[in-house]
Amino acid sequence: MKHDILIVGGGLTGISLACALRHTKLHIGIINPPTQIPDNRAIALSHGSQQLFVKYNLWQTLAPTAMPIKTVHVSDQGHFGITRFTAAEARVPALGYVIPLQTLQNTISQSLTHIDCISNTVQSMKPLENGWELQLQDGQKKTARLIVAADGANSTIRQLQNIRVVEQLSGQTALISNIKLSRAHTHTAYERFTPNGAIAMLPIAEDLYTLVWIVPTEAAEKYLALDTPEFLAKLQRAFGYRLGKFSDATRRFTHTLKQSYAEEQIKHNLVLLGNAAHTLHPIAAQGFNLGLRDIDCLARIIEQDFENPNYLEKYVKNRITDQKNLMSVTNGLMKIFAQPSPLIRIPCNLGLLALDLPSPLKQAACRYGMGLGAQ
Repeated sequence: MKHDILIVGGGLTGISLACALRHTKLHIGIINPPTQIPDNRAIALSHGSQQLFVKYNLWQTLAPTAMPIKTVHVSDQGHFGITRFTAAEARVPALGYVIPLQTLQNTISQSLTHIDCISNTVQSMKPLENGWELQLQDGQKKTARLIVAADGANSTIRQLQNIRVVEQLSGQTALISNIKLSRAHTHTAYERFTPNGAIAMLPIAEDLYTLVWIVPTEAAEKYLALDTPEFLAKLQRAFGYRLGKFSDATRRFTHTLKQSYAEEQIKHNLVLLGNAAHTLHPIAAQGFNLGLRDIDCLARIIEQDFENPNYLEKYVKNRITDQKNLMSVTNGLMKIFAQPSPLIRIPCNLGLLALDLPSPLKQAACRYGMGLGAQ
């Protein structure tokens, strides 16, 4: 059966696009639908992303498991610079929300009642006059007017089309775990820069935080090998006691970090989305939030201009500035706060102090962090 749109990849990016388009009359299929997430990861949604899930009529279901972030606290270990952003200053109920990844995936998936889910993988693809023919692993052939590559940082579709990717390896690895506190938190998320990498702490329950600790790749295995008391002591020394004493940690796992972007996001009736198009350093927890803005823009343009032969060019024109700006910001923060030199760190800390004062600059930075500045 011919589809209007075939989405290759059933992770959050693919199913979010299907969700955004589910009320259209388009015939949509997802190849390789989502599977159970093997761990207890959580994801941070900006205020802007939360508003999109309100728009998609999913927030009422997501809200009971979403932990609101009322304050974001940014600091630099061993230095004087501190910045705080608050929901009260921004005049919003929360700057963002932290939600279990499996909950988010399940909620979106359950909304896709009229979407074809095809458990298969793509082996090859052939261009047609008005679309593509995909050859699947089991010999099936599927055709569609538009192919969406939402199949991750190692995208098969991108490789089949020989689309070049520019990668910047950071030499860093994200160490991820859930950390139990000895006391209840105050809905504050923390970003703490240290000489060895940033520490992000995101609240997910009354006495539980998700940790993303950026460490040098060559040291990652040593961190994994530590027993829990040793690991917590090391984390406590790096983070401090703003959250009180850490009492326990779940299983740790790692993710090698890189920043990348595809040199072409669109081709003939083909578009790359999510990590297939760009990956960000997690220093500001903005990767999926950026991707969701891409998804919403693409969905709106498809609804309005799917018959226009230039609709994909319109999508890229609308999204490229936000993508480049956010990649520049995350890359710049990563480089600046990795510098041990006082000539770099002192001006950076002065900047953090200045940003803590009420000003149009602080308002702009806060809106951008909430995913509102580029919409």
